[in-house]
Amino acid sequence: MSENTKHQVREFYDQIGWSQVGEGVYQNARYEDLRPVSREYIHKCHLRVKQYIAPAGGLLLDAGSGPVQYPEYVEYSKNYKHRVCADISITALKEARQRLGDHGLYVVMDVANLPFQSDAFDAVVSLHTIHHLPMSEHRQAYLDLMRVLKPNRTMAIVNGWHSPRLMTMTEPLIRFARILAGRGRKHKKAWADVDDPTGTFVSKMTPEWLKQELGGALDFEIHPWRSLSTRFLRWFIRPRLGGKFFLRFIFWLEERLPRFFGENGQYPVIVFRKRDAQGRAPKRARTETPRAAAPAARLEEDAGVDRVLQTSINESSFDFPKSASQWFKFRKNRRLFFWWLFHRATSPLRALPDFVIIGAMKGGTTSMFQYLAQHPQVNPPFRKEIKFFDIHFPKGLLWYRAHYPMQMKMKHGALTGEATPYYLFHPLAAQRLAATLPNAKIIVLLRNPVDRAYSHYSHIHRVGREPLSFEEAIEAEPGRLAGEAERIMADPNYSTFTHVHYSYLTRGRYAEQLPRWLERFPRDQMLILPSEDLSREPAATFARALDFLGLAAWAPERFSIFKQGSYGQMNPATRARLVEYFRPYNQSLYDLLGIKFDWDK
Repeated sequence: MSENTKHQVREFYDQIGWSQVGEGVYQNARYEDLRPVSREYIHKCHLRVKQYIAPAGGLLLDAGSGPVQYPEYVEYSKNYKHRVCADISITALKEARQRLGDHGLYVVMDVANLPFQSDAFDAVVSLHTIHHLPMSEHRQAYLDLMRVLKPNRTMAIVNGWHSPRLMTMTEPLIRFARILAGRGRKHKKAWADVDDPTGTFVSKMTPEWLKQELGGALDFEIHPWRSLSTRFLRWFIRPRLGGKFFLRFIFWLEERLPRFFGENGQYPVIVFRKRDAQGRAPKRARTETPRAAAPAARLEEDAGVDRVLQTSINESSFDFPKSASQWFKFRKNRRLFFWWLFHRATSPLRALPDFVIIGAMKGGTTSMFQYLAQHPQVNPPFRKEIKFFDIHFPKGLLWYRAHYPMQMKMKHGALTGEATPYYLFHPLAAQRLAATLPNAKIIVLLRNPVDRAYSHYSHIHRVGREPLSFEEAIEAEPGRLAGEAERIMADPNYSTFTHVHYSYLTRGRYAEQLPRWLERFPRDQMLILPSEDLSREPAATFARALDFLGLAAWAPERFSIFKQGSYGQMNPATRARLVEYFRPYNQSLYDLLGIKFDWDK
């Protein structure tokens, strides 16, 4: 941080920002709407950070802690051994000591230059701090916070966007309201430094900047912390005009559309995940509490509150909660938001699928779905992969139905259906789908497992999610997947990056997956096709699918190959080894189906 900006920030918070203007209320509270009508909404927003970090642990780093001024902030570290409060303001740390006592450890520091060892903290939180840094130091601050976080852990960073779309749309209304109230334009406060345009505040970023600068370096998700600005709340949320109910509705929308409100609202919470040596991300928290860490060095006031913590604590590992998935990609199309609200409101009037393509991944499922979607008697859903029976099942059947066309459109033998290739591999998808759609027809495309594994790896490697070579990745696979299926079976809400993406060989053991489906669906309700047939003879293979679904004969103008990846040749020695590896699994599949595929060469 530049010395000038550092001095401004420290001076402001020591002299003004963290000075109390009432019982437990700081001057900095002017940036929050604490009126009774907004209190419930603000309270729930403040607690959001807690759901993205572990419920318990050894050390929690609060970078830019301030005085930990709100009760909800104290809750973050309630079940941790110590909360390390790190801030540039000594006044803030003194106030934090009054609140936390011996539970806290207090460090004067600059968040752009952390004085801690790597892999030292079980969780990291930072609220409204990084935007005090010059923009040139933002990236390094995020990287340094990730450095001190332990592997397989999460950190939650709350910041404000520069010109967030939702609040930018309301600015004309606020200006008009100010004119009606006779207040005119908003002026700078007397304490603001008009000679320095950077001021004490604030170098805010945009979602585009975050993705460009950190997307290739760190694993993160963007969720809403609070979508509405304080200006909006104070001008438009009124108790006599149903303000409290309006805020409840906004909070409900934020929970159900996290990607949209996270990227377009005022304040996001950015959740970073640090992978372990095997590339595994943090998982959903368990109920057990890990052993407490040994106390770190105490930073006492009489020592100037400026010594640094250098102790790294070794903790027993535990799983972390995973946030809501990022399936809904609004991008910059605001109309899509209202379109989705309409679909949710009309969910009970919408159809359920007649057919489901369940896999396998990299087996031609996209091509088959696209051919079917073009058929005159097929009304396709909103998207190919809805991922309901694997990842989004807790969201409920109405959420699932919202993706499909209205029942009134399903006339003259029209069908609808989806294609999610993870269903075949997911341990719970078969029983969920059978219980929900017992009459649905199931289509399975099976590809030579050697080719499928290499195509799968090449895709994951190309998009930057796999740092290992193919040979290293398949060697690491058993360790990466150890216990993952059991965790999914034990916790229906459990979601795992590793099981989805690093299952190169395991997904090709089809004889282990198909019995779950054959036990629940009659054989004549399932169509199992080799992917090679769809590639070599697309017209004949597609005709088999149409006959299976009871659709009229038809063919697209061209049988294009969708999502065809390009990658180099597999090492011949590796291929030979994998052919032998899959030989017994393939034989089990042939015995199960009574069909022999030409794969063992």
